[in-house]
Amino acid sequence: MQGSAAGADGRPWDGAVLLEPGWLVYLGWFATAPAHLHSAWQLLLAAEGEVTLRTPEGVARTLTAAVIPARAPHVTVARRARGVMLWLDARSAAAQALDARFAGPPAGRDPADRVSVAAWAEAGGAFAGPAGDLVRGLSPATASRRELTDALRPLLTAVSDLPGEAVAPRPRHPALTDALALLPRLAGGPVTLGQLAAEVGLSASRLGRLFTDELGLSFTDCRRWARLRRAMEEVRHGASLTRAASAAGFTDSAHLTRVTREMFGLSPSFLATSVRWL
Repeated sequence: MQGSAAGADGRPWDGAVLLEPGWLVYLGWFATAPAHLHSAWQLLLAAEGEVTLRTPEGVARTLTAAVIPARAPHVTVARRARGVMLWLDARSAAAQALDARFAGPPAGRDPADRVSVAAWAEAGGAFAGPAGDLVRGLSPATASRRELTDALRPLLTAVSDLPGEAVAPRPRHPALTDALALLPRLAGGPVTLGQLAAEVGLSASRLGRLFTDELGLSFTDCRRWARLRRAMEEVRHGASLTRAASAAGFTDSAHLTRVTREMFGLSPSFLATSVRWL
């Protein structure tokens, strides 16, 4: 990553990160990355500079905005580019709406669009204009959590025709709110849906439906995101990757690194130590 503003301790911040169940957003300088793919959908918006995306077949497109489907291999070349990258869990309601709109039936699109740089750029055009203006004006050194979520709402709505609560959810059932607060603290062990349901005073089936209905994600999906966040917090407080992986319920540090890179194309050490968390 290229340099940006510095924190109070003088350490440079490459960007700011906000991680919630089902999505992660990065605000800051972009990096050049070799061939990779994500198990999450990725939205990319450059506030300055430009990015070239290239497929394994050598087809390339220089752009400032793109929607990249999950499991679509690509190379990213950043030229003094900064902005926002948003990853959406492929099983979430938001990602499923994107899948329907941009990557084949029932939206009437060619399934080949999933691996077409031209289609990714066309999809990005939905938020390259006014919908992206709020994000363009944010600084990773000063942006607040509220400012970032408020800026993302019109952007995501423009891309997927989703209601604004896709990023800023409607008020949740109190038991689900309690479960989401408990989950990161329990994620290091073999936590089950039944165990979590007992903690918040619901049946396992009822709590499972709340996860699906209000978040668009299963309990298992949310547990994975909670474990990722728990691991990042452990590293941020000085733990080694091995210790962080164990504390968050991963098999070992290699497992943690593999999941993090697969989801976001970023290493856990970068996410934990080189960005400002919101």
